[in-house]
Amino acid sequence: HDVVLELNAAHKESEFVHKRLRKLEEDLDSFKQKNTELTEELQKKSGEMNESDGFDWNHLLELEEQVKELTARVKDLESQLETVRLERDRLEKEARELEIEREEERRIVQEALDEATAEKEAIQARFEKDFEKLRTVNTDREQQLLDDFEWKLREVEQACKRRLDEKEKFAKQRIKAAE
Repeated sequence: HDVVLELNAAHKESEFVHKRLRKLEEDLDSFKQKNTELTEELQKKSGEMNESDGFDWNHLLELEEQVKELTARVKDLESQLETVRLERDRLEKEARELEIEREEERRIVQEALDEATAEKEAIQARFEKDFEKLRTVNTDREQQLLDDFEWKLREVEQACKRRLDEKEKFAKQRIKAAE
């Protein structure tokens, strides 16, 4: 979960860096264009002034100063652009690493889930087998108890019948003796 948050943060930061990079590239292009225009104007004025008698050194120095400032600004923007590009590359690398890490974690979780599922199924199969064995043992035991009970019942019935027969025989003998 932390990896996903880091990945999302890296994506947002990467988007911000991309926007900043585009802005710096636009600014750089704009300053390069201005620099080119001023350089051309400076060369044109320089050419015109060389041709004309009224050479305006102050204006020439002003233009040269503007060119220097713009050149410095262009170098600064190029430096910023390089910094932003390096940052972008770093963020993209970090995002790729986070993505790989997230995939690895997902794979590990999936393996653990598959393993747990297989273990659960094995345990369930074992319990079902054990339950079936117990049920068979209990059924066999019930049958044995029932058989034992029926045997004992027949034994008791036979003993009772013998006693009744003996009492009946004894009663008949007494009746005969009494006659």
